[in-house]
Amino acid sequence: MIELFFFGIFGIIMIILAILMVSNRIIFKMGFRNILRRKGNTAIVILGLMVGTAVISSSLVIGDTMDNMIETEVLKHYYTTDEKIVGLKPTGERDYFNGSVFDEIEKDFSSTYIDGLSPSIHDNVAILNLETNLSEPAVTFIGVDFSQAENFGAFINQNGEKVTELANDEIMIGKDTAEELDAQVGHRIIVYANNTPYFFDITHILQPKERAGSGEGIFVNLSTAQSMLNKHGKINQILVSNKGGVYEGMDYTEEVKEEFEKIKISDGLEYKMVDIKKDVLEGNKEGIKQFTNLFLVFGTFSIIAGVILIINIFVMLAEERKSEMGMARAIGMKRKHLKRMYLSEGTIYALIASLLGVFFGIGIGFLIIFALEEIFKSFGAVNILQYFTFTNTSMIIGFVSGFLITIFTIYFTSHRISKLNIVRAIRDIPEPKIPRSDRRMMMIGTLVLIFGFLLLISGIISGMFAPFLSGISLMVFGSGIISRRWIGDRIAFSIVGLITLILWLLPSRFYPDYGGGMEMFIVSGLFLVFSAMLIVMFNSDQIIRGLTFLIGRGKSMQAVLRTAISYSLYSKFRTGMTIAIFALVIFTITTMSMIVGMLGTNIESQVEKASGGYEILAFCNPNSPIKDIEEELNRTGLDQTVDKVAAPLSGMVVLNITTFLGETAYYRMLGVDDDFIEENEFEFSKLLDEYKNGRWAWNAIKENSSLVIIDASILGNEYGPPAAFFTTDVGETLELKDKDNNTVRKKIIGIIDTMFIQGIFSYEEYVREEFGFTTSNYFLFSIREGEDVDDMAKEIESKFLKNGMQAIAIETMVLEGIKAMNQFFNLFDSFMGLGLIIGIAGLGIITIRSVHERRQEIGMMRAVGFKKRMVLSSFLIETSFISILGIVIGTLLGIFTGYIIWRDEFKEQGFDFLINWQPIVVVFLIAFFVTLLCIIPASRKASKVPPAEALRYRG
Repeated sequence: MIELFFFGIFGIIMIILAILMVSNRIIFKMGFRNILRRKGNTAIVILGLMVGTAVISSSLVIGDTMDNMIETEVLKHYYTTDEKIVGLKPTGERDYFNGSVFDEIEKDFSSTYIDGLSPSIHDNVAILNLETNLSEPAVTFIGVDFSQAENFGAFINQNGEKVTELANDEIMIGKDTAEELDAQVGHRIIVYANNTPYFFDITHILQPKERAGSGEGIFVNLSTAQSMLNKHGKINQILVSNKGGVYEGMDYTEEVKEEFEKIKISDGLEYKMVDIKKDVLEGNKEGIKQFTNLFLVFGTFSIIAGVILIINIFVMLAEERKSEMGMARAIGMKRKHLKRMYLSEGTIYALIASLLGVFFGIGIGFLIIFALEEIFKSFGAVNILQYFTFTNTSMIIGFVSGFLITIFTIYFTSHRISKLNIVRAIRDIPEPKIPRSDRRMMMIGTLVLIFGFLLLISGIISGMFAPFLSGISLMVFGSGIISRRWIGDRIAFSIVGLITLILWLLPSRFYPDYGGGMEMFIVSGLFLVFSAMLIVMFNSDQIIRGLTFLIGRGKSMQAVLRTAISYSLYSKFRTGMTIAIFALVIFTITTMSMIVGMLGTNIESQVEKASGGYEILAFCNPNSPIKDIEEELNRTGLDQTVDKVAAPLSGMVVLNITTFLGETAYYRMLGVDDDFIEENEFEFSKLLDEYKNGRWAWNAIKENSSLVIIDASILGNEYGPPAAFFTTDVGETLELKDKDNNTVRKKIIGIIDTMFIQGIFSYEEYVREEFGFTTSNYFLFSIREGEDVDDMAKEIESKFLKNGMQAIAIETMVLEGIKAMNQFFNLFDSFMGLGLIIGIAGLGIITIRSVHERRQEIGMMRAVGFKKRMVLSSFLIETSFISILGIVIGTLLGIFTGYIIWRDEFKEQGFDFLINWQPIVVVFLIAFFVTLLCIIPASRKASKVPPAEALRYRG
């Protein structure tokens, strides 16, 4: 449907444009002739115009590829299993239940929307391949009821044969799991379940398709699984297959859930139907959408830069054809005809540029997916390049969006161009400055002031920071436009620019605590760059004098320098637009480089804060708990290398809130003992005022069961993972379900400064009484000095393999998280390179057109004594000055913004302020030297213009 909407908009606009062109074919021919007259310039213009389409299309291509990956992987994983029925304890933990429940549900489930039910066991076990000595501490373990498996897809082995039954001593293994263990048919393996080793010979390696589509896990007969886990006659899930195929079955999920709600089962557990396929698919797509939208957010600056380039191009074309347009107006052409001529020309540009932009967008999207694959590979994630795709809908949206941006920009630009003075145009006289008493400017200032006030009010009402501060800034702009009548342009707009810069750089404590997201990054960038432009362009004379004084040594150098800079600042609008393109893009890249630099500093302190004095975080299988970890450390000899260990009582609890995806929120509850309270070294990012320090807070949760401490992942991070759920601060109350399904309330008194060790911390006595947790499957180890932490993590996994122990070095986890974040930021930086291409292309166009425009001026320069090298230097200095000014402004604003982010976000977390000079300087140099390479040919051409020929030139 959405493609029809975009097609409809495109069709309506094209019909209107076609009517305008057909109604006056001469005007259309004049516009079309302008394209054919200068084919080289036409190619440059089209390349400049297509960038906006390329940015939009590439973002959509990334979204299409991610959606394709998620959909393929989810459907491959679940195949025809659409829902599953599970039993929940009052605390929210899943539990085993009697197989008789399946018989009861099968008898009462009269839904016409399902074609199969199957009892199953789904758990985790540890596995060791005796042939290769390779092990995995946590492997998916599935017990299959082959008598009920018909509608859930076939198991297909390495020979392409369907496996329809298994003996009690036989085991199948998924292809990916087999590769991790280097396992083959006939290999003997040990499966550790319920602290007991079981020996099997592998009889089948399953292909990753149909029932074993995930490629992971080991499969045994249901009765075998029940015996191994000591769950005789019990299961922990019932699989449901809806009517239809792999994809179509999801259409009946809601109806099937409604039918299931009618079934009443009373055995102490709550039975819930989980939408494992539809929910996972939609939830993952929503999460991926937030990620892919970042490319469009960051690409907004490139799109804005493209719009500025379009305006610049058509303003230059108008200046070049000024005399021609004046004569046309003198012989009877009206303003509307001029507008139509530019619209005709612009429509052709827009169509070609949008079409080419779509194909460039596909290529850019492919390169980004290629880069993402390299990032994901480092984490062992799926190969996403194989899912690269793009849909017709995305291409249509990209094409039409790019066309609309281009054509509307051209329309408003042509409207401004058409308002020329005939006499001044014919004689090629510059437009006069707008007088102070101009009523139109007073009206514009008043309208901007009113609009800013309305935006300010909307920000206050909505509690959003972007409209709030944007409204104040626009009111400042409106006041400046009005006040120019009395104090002049330079003073008025310099004050406006300075005040706006200060407004956006003030500490957050000066403003109300309003909300904001990534839109703040775009809005702040636009206001900061535009304000800086006002200050620079309205103080150009002072800049010229200052630069001439500093670097203008010698008369010839002074002449060259003053000529170059004076001309660039003479055309304030065009030069300001070009500087803004560079400044916007460099601002974004610099800001992101600052964030990356700050996140990459103080690694040791970050690890220290994240670990709380422990080096290794470990989990074991809940079905194979370790009753006394210290005794086991002594038995295994690990007590010689482990300095201390914490083993809080642990389990998952249900909170009376929902996640961002609308699902029930589960979180880990940790019951800590006296030793942990005394020995842990966690710092607090937030603490209620009545507690003087962290030690007071830890003692408080020991003395009062209604108080808890929680980790910082609930806060989320604008520059990292989102919040775990809708809790945002200390002092708030969590509502949880206890072991009797009663609601208990816990007040958060402190938030420890770690996002890696996650849980709600309470005292072990209260956790045992309220939630019924009696064992621990969550451990923190402190290693003796001199021991290699990564090696110790592997050793712990090896010693506790039968318990399914997974051990992670906290420092490694922190470093990998920072590395991943840096890689993503670098990827966004590369994506922002599109904006630099626009800036460089725009400067190249300006240089080429300047040579054409100023042939007479060049002749006069040569006639009064300028040598070829002086003309070349003049053009190189002129264009270099524009690019350097834009780069410097963007860099400085990016550094200031990085400082603000550090001051408001990172300072309290203990991060040091750092200017990440290396990438900033690299981008600076690349942008500058590529710009030089683009403008040198045109500048050399200018220097070789013969004086006599140039003086005779009439356009």
